[in-house]
Amino acid sequence: MNSSITPLSLFNRLVNGVVKLIHDILTGKDNSTYDSGRVWMALSFIYYDHLSEVAANLGHPWSPTDYATGISVIAVAFSMNMRIKDTSQPLARFDNNEKGEQ
Repeated sequence: MNSSITPLSLFNRLVNGVVKLIHDILTGKDNSTYDSGRVWMALSFIYYDHLSEVAANLGHPWSPTDYATGISVIAVAFSMNMRIKDTSQPLARFDNNEKGEQ
């Protein structure tokens, strides 16, 4: 058994992976500029989920079908937004070495 792998190192790798995933989701094509549309999308999902939880805890009727329909509407709206903005996204910039030039 490899003694260099500890539960803390596995946890750190997991946290770093999640942070990178969130960063990749919220940035545009260049992976350095945060896209306001993507940030609003993430906040909308969190807000919708929170409102659904609060409504269910207050005793209002809740159905998985209605929840999925609402999330789908949000996802479609933001995917259309991303598609419209696709042509205006900045392209990724590469160093000369990454292009293969010397």
